[in-house]
Amino acid sequence: MNRINPLYILALFLVLALYSFTVVKDKEQDFLSHNAEFNQLLTKAKEYKKLKSNNIDRNKVIKTINQITTDSRFKKAKITTNKSKKSISLKIKTDDFRLLNKFVNRVLNEKLSILKLEIKRNKINMDIGL
Repeated sequence: MNRINPLYILALFLVLALYSFTVVKDKEQDFLSHNAEFNQLLTKAKEYKKLKSNNIDRNKVIKTINQITTDSRFKKAKITTNKSKKSISLKIKTDDFRLLNKFVNRVLNEKLSILKLEIKRNKINMDIGL
């Protein structure tokens, strides 16, 4: 009875193999769930970065609007600005439609949050959010 039966050794290896497969399967499920969580976190981080880069400071908006309104090309037009807590109202009035076109192009090419844009034949009214 000194010898160990080879069937016992084979059964032991079989039990160890089954146990290792179940452990690997559980670890695979954990890995897939962590990977899905990581991908969700990554997409949220990208959204946050995009929103943060598009978010404009209040002082930067005011500075940009002041630069636009004091531009020498728009001196012929009558430009009025009204500031409130949440927005700035811009009104430009002139008979030169090219000047109005340049003004609208200049404003739309800046990173500004335009709340309202009203274009008529000889005037433009717009509200820009702060």
